[in-house]
Amino acid sequence: MAKTWEKITWQEYGALRKRERARLYHAAEKGNKQAQAVFKDLARQIKTETNKRLRGLERHKYDYGATYNNLVNYLTVQHYSMRVLSFTALKRDYSDVFYMTEQALKFLHSNFSIWKNVEMNEMWKYENIRAKQIEGSNLITGQERKGFKNYRQAKEFLRFLGNEEVSAALDQVGASDEMVEAMYDAYEVQGNKMFKVLEKSFNEFNSGKITFDEAMERTGIKIEDYYSRRATT
Repeated sequence: MAKTWEKITWQEYGALRKRERARLYHAAEKGNKQAQAVFKDLARQIKTETNKRLRGLERHKYDYGATYNNLVNYLTVQHYSMRVLSFTALKRDYSDVFYMTEQALKFLHSNFSIWKNVEMNEMWKYENIRAKQIEGSNLITGQERKGFKNYRQAKEFLRFLGNEEVSAALDQVGASDEMVEAMYDAYEVQGNKMFKVLEKSFNEFNSGKITFDEAMERTGIKIEDYYSRRATT
């Protein structure tokens, strides 16, 4: 007997195993009218919720980090869009809709797809970085660290840490407190110029053109100094 399909929420759909979601997709693609109605409704739900969260992140200036970047990169590369598209916009191609919704579900399942959660996490990072600033001197200048003037300035720095090139570089070598401290010291000396220099350097590092140490040294950072200091404290 053919399987019957009933309407469910996107949350219930997302909780299914991918194999079960694929069964619905294949049934819809093969012409099962009931499966098609359910599949289209789920695609609409997922599009609406995903795009709402994307707008929320962008409106509150949290349009960075792995959760946001992974989805937007997929959308822009595969569909030349920064939003999840409708069933009609995808020319009723069940395959395209299925793979797009799968990417959207990965986004929706992350706590960081909700701007309030990102804000809480960024505030925690801010307090953590601010506490570490008090602990020692800037290893580039040899003087005591000044600290962020305000949260807006700190947010610029945190936004840089969530940049795609920076995140990719740190993922390769393993992010650490020492790396954050080193980049903060360079930022304190060079200001926003440091962002451009390191982003370009990390792009070359991610492409295998230079080493990580060489990328850091372009802003005056000798990362081994930070690990040496930590080892003696």
